[in-house]
Amino acid sequence: GTAAGQLNEPVGLAVHSDGRLFVADTWNRRIQVFNGFGQYMTSWVINGWSGDQGNRPYLAIDEDRGQLYVTDPDAARVLVYDLNGVLLGSFGQPGSVEGGLNAAQFNVIGGIAINGDGQVFIADAGAARLLRFEPWDAIAVSAPQEPDAVLEPLATEEVTEEVTAEV
Repeated sequence: GTAAGQLNEPVGLAVHSDGRLFVADTWNRRIQVFNGFGQYMTSWVINGWSGDQGNRPYLAIDEDRGQLYVTDPDAARVLVYDLNGVLLGSFGQPGSVEGGLNAAQFNVIGGIAINGDGQVFIADAGAARLLRFEPWDAIAVSAPQEPDAVLEPLATEEVTEEVTAEV
């Protein structure tokens, strides 16, 4: 459904330690927030997720900085919000494997995670690589960026060709 608290293909989830559940409500193009009992609290519109290439959004919370990272896979970018839904900026831009990708370009975002230091890890499934970015507040930004703006990552990003998990 489209009413507050109703969902239309929820995909990305992130849980705050205080119990709030952030949900990527894909086709309503919004983030919805529920309390630990599943009761609707608030929501905000996402200026994205307009493509229908089969890619779905993912979420990650940086609690120390009060930020929610929201992937916009079809636009090959990551949107950064505060936990009240205020857009802080974005980073990333589309790139193709054939044309060669730099660390600021994504092919198909397949996941996002944040470690205890606030570093952001992006799984670029289309390019078979993982990228590491410094926390959002470590990137010098003079003013909030519009959602379609591109921000280069810091020079300390790390790109690995392949990561293999042992079972």
